Amino acid sequence: MLWTSEPMPLEREDYDRTTEDFLRVAGSTPGVLGVWQTGSVSVPGISDLDFILVVRNRTRLSWNRVRKRLSPESTRVLLHSPVALPESLVPWLGYVNDTRATRRLTGPEIPFAEPANRGMVNILVAARFTMAKLLGLERTAFMGVAGVRSLLCRVHGLRHNFTLMDRPVPPLFDEVTELRESWFSMGEERFSRLEELLAGATDACVALLREIPVPGVLESGSDELAAENWRFYGGKDRVEKKGLFSWLPRKGRLGEIAYYSTWFELGVAPGLSGLLAGTLSPDEGREDWEKHLEIIGLCEGARGRLPGFSPAAPLLSLRGWRRWVP
Repeated sequence: MLWTSEPMPLEREDYDRTTEDFLRVAGSTPGVLGVWQTGSVSVPGISDLDFILVVRNRTRLSWNRVRKRLSPESTRVLLHSPVALPESLVPWLGYVNDTRATRRLTGPEIPFAEPANRGMVNILVAARFTMAKLLGLERTAFMGVAGVRSLLCRVHGLRHNFTLMDRPVPPLFDEVTELRESWFSMGEERFSRLEELLAGATDACVALLREIPVPGVLESGSDELAAENWRFYGGKDRVEKKGLFSWLPRKGRLGEIAYYSTWFELGVAPGLSGLLAGTLSPDEGREDWEKHLEIIGLCEGARGRLPGFSPAAPLLSLRGWRRWVP
């Protein structure tokens, strides 16, 4: 593995200065109404900053133009672009993302709508993010090139996804936490440990995803796809339908294209593409499920006017999915 972007030791004051610089630029950008932040800085030098820009509806804004106004020091601290959302979608952010650690830095206070079936929405949100991260990890392993800091943050983020799905966290993620915290005090063995973590992360996640109960009745895809899905994950004929991997794709949105792409290109989680293809038909929480899909569609539409910014939820559509996976 070729490792790039070696992390640099930073202090919390560096993150504070970057936040101040970002707020300065955002506050003087036409169309920006406010800034929100998610998460926290647990390991300076490794942790990233996650911002959400709240913009006026129909505003057109380019991240490249905003980034050019930041200081070089700020762009080094920022690991990725912020999310940008029209003001009308911000109240519905809880349907496509976890908002528990989201706080307002500037701008108007905007209350988040609370789904009636919070547990089901948590599973949908966490499964999407897990799927996206696994796709990214598999593509990284295939290409043989990775940024150290980016990889540590992506793998560490998987821990939160399993917590959100109310599932036990694989022991592997304790190793990730320890490696993040000791990165700057370790020798060359840190790279071999990082390669071991990259090699084991997908298998550890897949094993747990197979055990997650499905929150509803499913509208399955074709019999052929169903049979292939069971065989791929070791099911016994059509009898054993386990966990999220029993969510089958159908034509439309990602559908069969996502199924075969994730299987043949990346080798992970074809059954999870059912989440993206809209196959769930829940007994309870149908309104939340339909709102989840509606907000994802609206977020994807807004991204056309906000080039370069991160999506509010990964794998928004086939076009967004292809663009999101590194």
